[in-house]
Amino acid sequence: MGQKKSKAKDGNQEGMLGLQ
Repeated sequence: MGQKKSKAKDGNQEGMLGLQ
């Protein structure tokens, strides 16, 4: 989850995709 959060900071849209 931590890694995914890092991506979300770079791109909210990309972070949402990673979460799903």
